[in-house]
Amino acid sequence: MTTNPEPECVRLKQRGAEYVAQLTNKMTLEEQLAFWHQRTAALRERQRENRLLSHSEHSEHSVN
Repeated sequence: MTTNPEPECVRLKQRGAEYVAQLTNKMTLEEQLAFWHQRTAALRERQRENRLLSHSEHSEHSVN
């Protein structure tokens, strides 16, 4: 019997977790909290920009 390879999404999640662990493993709790606050703020800004971009693209297509 052969085993199925891991799905790509599982490999990506594991790689991401390993990367974050490397970034934060020597941080104090306070540094980790600051790290996550900064990363969360950056994510929210990217999401906001993507929503604005997506909205403007949809508006352009509906005009034509």
